[in-house]
Amino acid sequence: MLNIDREFFPAVVVTLKNLLGKNDHEFAVSEPSKEMARLVFLQTAVALQKNAGADFDSLWKESMSSLSRYPSKHEAKRIVTRYAVRVKRSGVRAPALSQLALIARRLACAVAVVLTLQLTEADDIHADDTIAAMRSELEFSLANLRLDDNAPPYFLLYRLSTVVQYSLHCQHGSVSAVYERSSQVPFVEARVGSYDLDNTWEGFATGRSTIGGSLAAQPDAIRQVFWSLSDEAYKNALRKYLDKKAKLAIEAQVDKLPDFSREDGLMRTQTQRVVPIVDKARLESLCKEASALFRSEPEVDFSLVTMSFDRDLRYLVSSEGMQGIQDANATPLSLHIRAEARAPDGLAVSSFRSMRVNDFAALPNGEGLKSMVRELAGEVAALKKAPLGEPETGPALLDSESTGVFFHEALGHRLEGLRQRESGQLQTFRNKVGQRIIPAFLSVESDASLVDFNGVALSGHYTYDSEGVASRKVVLVEKGVLKDFLLSRR
Repeated sequence: MLNIDREFFPAVVVTLKNLLGKNDHEFAVSEPSKEMARLVFLQTAVALQKNAGADFDSLWKESMSSLSRYPSKHEAKRIVTRYAVRVKRSGVRAPALSQLALIARRLACAVAVVLTLQLTEADDIHADDTIAAMRSELEFSLANLRLDDNAPPYFLLYRLSTVVQYSLHCQHGSVSAVYERSSQVPFVEARVGSYDLDNTWEGFATGRSTIGGSLAAQPDAIRQVFWSLSDEAYKNALRKYLDKKAKLAIEAQVDKLPDFSREDGLMRTQTQRVVPIVDKARLESLCKEASALFRSEPEVDFSLVTMSFDRDLRYLVSSEGMQGIQDANATPLSLHIRAEARAPDGLAVSSFRSMRVNDFAALPNGEGLKSMVRELAGEVAALKKAPLGEPETGPALLDSESTGVFFHEALGHRLEGLRQRESGQLQTFRNKVGQRIIPAFLSVESDASLVDFNGVALSGHYTYDSEGVASRKVVLVEKGVLKDFLLSRR
């Protein structure tokens, strides 16, 4: 394991000095993670040499963003070679050792992460080690984060999202495109002040930061990442908190509500059902089968079948004792089928079918798939022959899917509690609690604990939310009367 204090810093300086003296052909990428680290050094050193008054914060952000853009061996080799050629042509001289030392100290955290980059799927992460490393660093940050005589954070939340995405596009029985991505995103939320008054302001500015890339489950690397992000989040939160106090000193506070609620029943070492990595061969077979069915549909000019797998596994710890692992995507598998044609008058017509499920067995196959494709092709054929609709005034009849979307847009967003505290937002029902807002025969409930409804998997299901609070049913409207809003801990 890399010892940051004794091994890392000297190695950084040597790497920089050696790198800037190499020729183009010597940039072999046998270990892509180390080469990407050297690339970050190279970019920063060149920028510093060209601009003696370089802003290190800008260099830091630019270097960190570079890491997230080059996830593969092929890309790493191409990018390193391209920058090597650029540097050689520019005739940049190697910076002085003092400058190299300054760069190395500023980017120490970034490179500690990069040196442990592994191009592997998120399943390789050892959950216990990851949670333990995050908890250890959170407790250290909570005890040591403080700037001069200013207040320390009263709340910290760490989250590490490990994302696996896989998508297939198929046409006429063949695969036309494949997209695959595996990454991890660390996140820190810091709050300064108290539960009654903290740094949160309009837009929910909490002092947060993320970086891309694939972070291996190395405890030292995880702690180093969260140490850096905690420092950045705390300073941002402190700035927001001081700005907010100054503004409130000269402005009347309309809503004297707590900025952060205290909650019972937070997640404690809870692991939800973790969706296994998808069987790619099985997904490809089904995608090809579905797309091949359009060969016998002459009315369809263009067809595309897309099958996707999207898993977001999150590791959570907070200063309130909350910790656990959650699978944030309740319906990781999706199927989308699109068909297009052109009417005799040249007008393009199209239709589609789309569904999300929580298990491979819930996807249609065989006769079910054939029936779906035939129905879709029949709709497109009918649209080709249908006359253009004439404008008219009359009652509107909506099917169930359209009704859900319409109701969500017309009512759902207006019941979001956060909007009631932000200027410029939809506040139609801000002071309407206890009043009738829709017909008395309608009631509205929000219940994320529901896994499915009438046999259909619900994408909005979760056991605990991203703040570690257990899901529960909330009655928003009862017999037309507004009872409550959709709330977070804000």
